[in-house]
Amino acid sequence: METTISSAGKVEGKKKLGDILMEAGLLTKEQLKTVLLEQMKSGKRLGELLIDLRFVSESQLAYCLASQAGILFVDPTTINISPELFQLVPEDLAKRHLAVPLQIKDDKLMVAMVDPLDFESINNLRFHTGIDIQPVVAARREILETIDQNYHLTASIEQVLKSSEKEIGSIMAQVIPDQFDFVFAGETGLSSEVDRMGLLEKLVTYILTKAIQLNASDVHIEPGKNRIWVRYRLDGILKDDLKLPKGVQYQLMSKVKALAKLKGAEKTMPQEGTARVMMGENAYDLRITILPGVQGEKATIRILEYSKIGYDFDQLGFSQRDVKTVQLMLKKRKGLILVTGPTGTGKTTTLYRMVKDYRAKGNSVVSIENPVEYRIDGINQVQVNAEEGLTYAAALNAVLQHDPNVILIGEIRDTEAAEVALRTAMRGYLVFASIPTNDAISAITLLINLGIPRYLVASAIIGIIGQRLVRVLCPSCKTASAPKQEPSFKDLIPETSPLKAPGCRECNYTGYVGRTGIFEIIPFTTKLRDLITTGITESEIRTATASLGITTIYEDGIAKVKQGLTTVEEVTRVIEIDDVLRTHCPQCRRYIQMEFLVCPYCAFPSPYVCSSCGKSQQPGWVICPYCRSKSDHAKVAPVQRPAG
Repeated sequence: METTISSAGKVEGKKKLGDILMEAGLLTKEQLKTVLLEQMKSGKRLGELLIDLRFVSESQLAYCLASQAGILFVDPTTINISPELFQLVPEDLAKRHLAVPLQIKDDKLMVAMVDPLDFESINNLRFHTGIDIQPVVAARREILETIDQNYHLTASIEQVLKSSEKEIGSIMAQVIPDQFDFVFAGETGLSSEVDRMGLLEKLVTYILTKAIQLNASDVHIEPGKNRIWVRYRLDGILKDDLKLPKGVQYQLMSKVKALAKLKGAEKTMPQEGTARVMMGENAYDLRITILPGVQGEKATIRILEYSKIGYDFDQLGFSQRDVKTVQLMLKKRKGLILVTGPTGTGKTTTLYRMVKDYRAKGNSVVSIENPVEYRIDGINQVQVNAEEGLTYAAALNAVLQHDPNVILIGEIRDTEAAEVALRTAMRGYLVFASIPTNDAISAITLLINLGIPRYLVASAIIGIIGQRLVRVLCPSCKTASAPKQEPSFKDLIPETSPLKAPGCRECNYTGYVGRTGIFEIIPFTTKLRDLITTGITESEIRTATASLGITTIYEDGIAKVKQGLTTVEEVTRVIEIDDVLRTHCPQCRRYIQMEFLVCPYCAFPSPYVCSSCGKSQQPGWVICPYCRSKSDHAKVAPVQRPAG
């Protein structure tokens, strides 16, 4: 049956709008009578009244009309619309006809409209654009939302920049077009040279400037349905900042991609690149990654401050004992030194600090990375490019022909990279690499699970450094905390910190400024190598390292709490506290296995199992619920877990 939709919102022909909605099951006879009576009183359109009375939604009404007329139904808020199209259809025209442009295809401009058979509006759009119009149906609300998100973008961005002048201080930025490197210099305001930059270039400059001033480690540019969110990771915590109009998404991502020399037209595949910026005398390397998503592309910008490469071990958070251990490891002429920890825990900074001294000792230092994060003079840096055939193995074969002494192999992410690192170490080279595991001992298990032979793991590795980053208490507002209660587990799990920081203007009222590392360092001894070769479990390796007196990463964190650098809450935020509570002897604080009845080091009854039946128990129980025997746990105070 042929039908048409009039500007009054009715279907002309044999069926009316009310009949169509009832056939679709969206409207009852009683509701239709009600809305017709109301129409007689008010004179409003039937469709408008149906929505006002909440009998149908805008989307239901639009979809029903579209299906009856055989016209495509769309949601323009979910479509990435080229910004150039909004120049074809001015805002006043879009609002007057409730129409937004979507795309140009086959010499026709596809336009989403509330009434796609309003021929007067279609003719007006054709006259202003000079292009034939192909109408499709969309809900009124979604059309108005699209108009709101894609017009007045210039004013919206300028308002963001104007309101930021005081916030970011006296900063001026300009672009070097041939390199797409940003250079930040000390001038006033966001005027003069900056005003000659494109508006989007100003916005990217502002985002990076603010990130650097805030000492952010990462910038997240995330697309939502209606907005673009800019978030900064400050001292490990992600904070919301800017809320930008959705219409700026395409152009903003194009500028970010151009900064890293990525493919601007590629929108379906992940991309990764690097760039360098200057702020005054300080250089910052950017690692830019693009991730396609259902709402559009997301950009993450990792900010790496070049000056931190010059930090010494104590500035990174290493204790004096740890520094001595690392220095002994660095005296080796061959072997592999691993740095472990989750993403964003400072592994690359630690790696480059370790290779720093070799540049000045007549050595040839080469890095193989994916990607190269820091650009450092004196180190020959190679970036892996698997698409072009430059894999880790291929890069290493080429590097070994250039007579290196020290090789840095970025992050071990797969079996190929693991084999490259270990076999290179076995060939007589000193190799440094990182691996993303939770702690140092887990790295051994991961390498074995990747298929690396145990003998190779045991013989090639010199030592492993596990690390995390904890926030440091603000020096401007930290004060003595409440009196310390009696700790459980003999100070292993202190209940309060000696200092606290309520927050002030200097720390943005967070109580913390900056971060420091907490570490566990495991040098490979002959005993440990023998244990790994024999095939013992990870739990047994932990017990063996504890017997050697190695400080765990948690214990190093608690030591920094006692020094007043951080808090118990911060340490337990970055470390799985349950593992600590379950694997230490309350008496001697050494690692013990869960199934032990007593601690093998001090003979203290294990708080984890019943001494009679061997079943799992809880600290504080006075009787075993399984065998009814009196529990040894009556001797042990219940563990009070710290807040957070």
